[in-house]
Amino acid sequence: MIVAGAEHVSTCLLRMPDDKLSQGTLVLFIERPTVGPQDQDRMGSARRTAEQWHVRYPEAETAVIMLPYGPSALCIRDQDVVLPGALAGLDESVTTTIRFVEICVPLKTGPGSALFLFMTEGIERWDEYLKILALVLKSISTDEAGTQDVDGAQVQAGDETVGEAMEAAVHPA
Repeated sequence: MIVAGAEHVSTCLLRMPDDKLSQGTLVLFIERPTVGPQDQDRMGSARRTAEQWHVRYPEAETAVIMLPYGPSALCIRDQDVVLPGALAGLDESVTTTIRFVEICVPLKTGPGSALFLFMTEGIERWDEYLKILALVLKSISTDEAGTQDVDGAQVQAGDETVGEAMEAAVHPA
């Protein structure tokens, strides 16, 4: 994914009641166009993105949400995906349902957007994953690296990867 242009990729593991692990993956892409105005209508950009997602995925939940950083487009959808059996050591391919969450955050610092993509097969653990995503999204900032208070937890930006912060949110000390 890094080769495809992702700025960040991390994995989140949640322990299920039966002691199995549920996995989610978070990917961050940053779009920085080299042409266009230096200022952008961030609310208009978020609205247009949400509208485009609604047309492309009519069964999805789409909306414009307000994050502490500003207006952002949200798309939540489930999709059946065929996984090659070879990936799991099986002879046959298997079909599974994956929940995709896309959050497009228009940048304050000029034209462009940050696109967060989260995906998991662990839909039954959606409430826990949603709490983790909320912590990540609350931490978006143009500030320099430093200590931030996120829901009462001190997070030292620059010292932890997003994956470590997500793990700390699931298993607090």
